[in-house]
Amino acid sequence: MGSEVNKIYNLYEIFMDFNRLRILVAIYGNECTSEELSDSINLNTISIMHQLEFLINKKVITKLEIDDTIKYKISDKKFNKIINQIINYSK
Repeated sequence: MGSEVNKIYNLYEIFMDFNRLRILVAIYGNECTSEELSDSINLNTISIMHQLEFLINKKVITKLEIDDTIKYKISDKKFNKIINQIINYSK
């Protein structure tokens, strides 16, 4: 029971920040740079980088380095499913 509660808390911790949720929805099904995210969700790059670091540490997203470009994508298939459900729920 304790580990289940811990998993639920970790999930809640990821989604309890509005900007993290906006980032996850923006990169759902995409690979984006921090600049693309900044333009897409109208948030400054410093805030985006802070949230991206949090999400990388939680192993929700992955940083991809291609040539001189760094892109981010959702790495956990379960999160892709959750984001899809959130998007469909909000319609």
